[in-house]
Amino acid sequence: MISVTPSATPADDSLLSLLRRFYRHLSAARRRELGFLLGLMFVGAMAELVTLGAVVPFLAVLFGTDAASAGNPAVIDTLIPPGLLSAPNAVYIASGVLITVALLAATMSIVMYRAVYKYVFAIANDFGIDAYRKTLYQPYSYHLNQNSSDVIAVTNSTQILLFYVLLPFFEAFLAGFVAIFIILALLVIDASSALIAGSAFAAIYLTITRLVKPLLNRNSVRIAAAQTDRVKSVQEGLGDIRDILLDGTQEAYVQKFAQVETGLRQAQAVNFSLAVLPRFAAEGIGIMIIVSLALWLSRTEGGIIASLPVLGALALGAQRLLPLAQKVYAGWSRAAGSRSVLLDVLVFLDQEIPPEFQAAAPTAPVEFEREIRFDHLTFRYTPDGETVLDAIDLAIAKGERIGVVGKTGSGKSTLMDLLMGLIAPSEGAIRVDGVEITRDNRRAWQAQIAHVPQAIFLSDGTIAENIALGRPREAIDMARVRECAERAQLTDLIGKEPDGYDTIVGERGVRLSGGQRQRIGIARALYKRASVLIFDEATSALDDQTERHLLSAIAGLKRDDYTMIFVTHQQASLGLCDRVVELGEGHILSITEQATEAAGAAGPEPRMGS
Repeated sequence: MISVTPSATPADDSLLSLLRRFYRHLSAARRRELGFLLGLMFVGAMAELVTLGAVVPFLAVLFGTDAASAGNPAVIDTLIPPGLLSAPNAVYIASGVLITVALLAATMSIVMYRAVYKYVFAIANDFGIDAYRKTLYQPYSYHLNQNSSDVIAVTNSTQILLFYVLLPFFEAFLAGFVAIFIILALLVIDASSALIAGSAFAAIYLTITRLVKPLLNRNSVRIAAAQTDRVKSVQEGLGDIRDILLDGTQEAYVQKFAQVETGLRQAQAVNFSLAVLPRFAAEGIGIMIIVSLALWLSRTEGGIIASLPVLGALALGAQRLLPLAQKVYAGWSRAAGSRSVLLDVLVFLDQEIPPEFQAAAPTAPVEFEREIRFDHLTFRYTPDGETVLDAIDLAIAKGERIGVVGKTGSGKSTLMDLLMGLIAPSEGAIRVDGVEITRDNRRAWQAQIAHVPQAIFLSDGTIAENIALGRPREAIDMARVRECAERAQLTDLIGKEPDGYDTIVGERGVRLSGGQRQRIGIARALYKRASVLIFDEATSALDDQTERHLLSAIAGLKRDDYTMIFVTHQQASLGLCDRVVELGEGHILSITEQATEAAGAAGPEPRMGS
């Protein structure tokens, strides 16, 4: 089960309350469609009612009785038009009416169910996309505390939501809607018989519902937890495949997966069994009721022959009611058995997209012409947590090249995350040309930054698509891709591949070496044409010769266009820097200025910050 919860989760987590929360996530268009669907259900239910009404005159004509002595005489006489029994072609007229009405009712049922299924799959599509979108738009601090398997599990949970909650719920709702009209028709035809039969069926389903509800609730928690653990188990196995093959530990991972999978399937099997349980009891009792009614009606005035039209209508009604009642119960049981899955999906649907990412939110421009300044910058991951960075003061001039060094845990990565606007300072501020970076202008500032991490993410696409990552294929500027690839020393790799820039790199770049993946990451940063480039151990996976060529290309970039920050311990990279900032225990320990050949060749030294 997903462990992350929204900031304000309603206390009422009953099935009805959860479904109301889902309704709030329906778009205005989907709500209008739901209104149309309800109207369609009403027409379909009326068609069922008319079908039942058409059975009485058909049976009355067939058996040659006016049936007025059975059931409700006033209603029976209304259903059998005057003169019908004596008409020469009465049986054909009654048969034609019944067949026509039955065909119309069947057509309405087809239209109705098609509309329901189309609608349910559409809203499941909406929910899946909405949950994924809201997750991707969450701030970086959210993702630091979120397990990726929880997010992946939610994509599976939307499938469960569709097949175990939404479809059964709408089928149950539709069945219940139609059943109400059938019950009303039976009550009008013969109230006492309908009440006896209805009470018996209701008692069966209500009793079983009370008995199985606790077990369904427990299983819902087991299923939701198993879904997340299942994804986590697969991720661990495939993510560590090299060491698994080396150590021969495949069976240990298989056993771990099998334990989760078995628990999941056992819980699902129990829920499915409970969903069909009442049907068999109801079928047996239904036969008993029909036989009992036949015996009872045979003792009325006119005997069994006069009662056949009413008995036939009641039998047909019971035959239609039984599967409808089963659908209502099965829909409830499957939805109740997946209640925790509903909660998991709602956790993601209830998330708010931060204002800076909302389409209507204005983005204040950020001009970078002079300097970036850290003013007394302090950061803690939680308000009462350990201070990661403490009172950092640093200025970086436009066009300057800064090296950042320090031991593991010194705060280097946190400082870069703050600079990139991924996290916000606990105290102090970051200013660009005197303008503080806040939530209102963060997106504009991030558009000017490109980041090359030590571990480059590559999608299972082409080299060109990975250089221009996130752009639609038709929007990729291939001339720009080739220029960036050349600067990143990728031309040799591309020249050796028969498909060139259309070469598929494989999942996570599995077909490439570490150095090749790194160079694609650098080309990606250059493609963005950002004014600030952050290299986080970006050349650590390169061989000496490739690193020299790449750094030479980086050194040739115009200072007017690029401000560069190197988080590295590679001396070759630090040799490009105008200053080297050493961090330790959240403080700046030293700032070393150094003259570089690259700096001298590029023009006058930039103004240094303090």
